Amino acid sequence: MILKRALYSIALAAITTVLVACGSDDPSRGTVVAVTETVAFPAAEVDATVAKMPGLDQLIGAPSSCDVAIEKVVYDTIGPKGGSTKASAGLMIPSGDNCPGPYPVLLYHHGTTVYQAFTMSNPTNGEAGLLLAFFAAHGYVVVMPDYLGYGESTTYHPYLNAENTAAVSIDALRAARTTLTKKSVATNGKLFLAG
Repeated sequence: MILKRALYSIALAAITTVLVACGSDDPSRGTVVAVTETVAFPAAEVDATVAKMPGLDQLIGAPSSCDVAIEKVVYDTIGPKGGSTKASAGLMIPSGDNCPGPYPVLLYHHGTTVYQAFTMSNPTNGEAGLLLAFFAAHGYVVVMPDYLGYGESTTYHPYLNAENTAAVSIDALRAARTTLTKKSVATNGKLFLAG
């Protein structure tokens, strides 16, 4: 458990360092290849789902104020040994009359799984469902990289490779920013990291 926390801390530190350094020599990194809406949830439907899970509503603390669309974004990124490759990410976009932007952005890092088809943009993914209820339905744009080896990626997963996890995450943020701009979704400049 201590090793796992230390590795997550290293990955988050690497992401933060790269974000601060803010740079990539390859302008294609983060370029959007495709965007597909996988599902949209009205706020009332989110609350109805939460109500079926005893105690979850108490953890969340308030009814949902936002409708949420979940998108799958496929984008260009870099492999662990260099070279261009594709990756995917889930993107949750809040909206609605009771949920005006601009919105903060939450970058979420999922745990490793052996299921190669795992994707955070899949509406049946329980982990994504929790992020929907806790964050997106309360006014956060949520960016959820699938990492290499998962989702739309056809390469292997570079397990515990903090540098590549950071690169893929930063490129997911770039792709999300492009997608949000095309959809005229305003963000407020605040970035949160979780996972």
